[in-house]
Amino acid sequence: MHGMRPRNRGRRDAAGGRDTATTRLGPSGGETMSRQRIPTRAEAIAALEDLYEQVPAIECKGLCHDSCTSIDASELERERLAARGVTLPVHMSYERLQALIATGKTPRCPALSPLNTCSVYDVRPLICRVFGVVRDRSDLIRGGLRCEHGCIPDATIDASELFRALRQIEELSIAVTGVPRSRRL
Repeated sequence: MHGMRPRNRGRRDAAGGRDTATTRLGPSGGETMSRQRIPTRAEAIAALEDLYEQVPAIECKGLCHDSCTSIDASELERERLAARGVTLPVHMSYERLQALIATGKTPRCPALSPLNTCSVYDVRPLICRVFGVVRDRSDLIRGGLRCEHGCIPDATIDASELFRALRQIEELSIAVTGVPRSRRL
């Protein structure tokens, strides 16, 4: 996310009272795949990259690896990871993940290197890219996506924007792969 800039700036942060930037992810006009022709795989990857580029940059301190546990990704995102040698397990529900963590058996993302860096950083899924840039709404995102290490994003996105972008990626993925998001354990 280094060097990426959001499209919209200037919304006031209600929590801190300081000016912060905000951005909206995805195509203008709220288009969905159901109203568009089916894209080629190359077009789908280009659309995915375009969406990723809209995610605000964050000055990362590289301390969030403990948050890299059970990763939710579309089939298209999973295929891109698999092409780089990383196979994601089926995504766990929040409840199952918390129960596993309580036993001391925190799952580790298979993309983490021995140095706790992402081995597929350039093709990581959207959920990884938005960590630290989603305005926290614990009623919408259980477990939250707020960085606990003081990393500051260039802008933030609302949880509803995240859900809309995830839905767009899922529609794009199904259109190209024919495979819906994996069921949760």
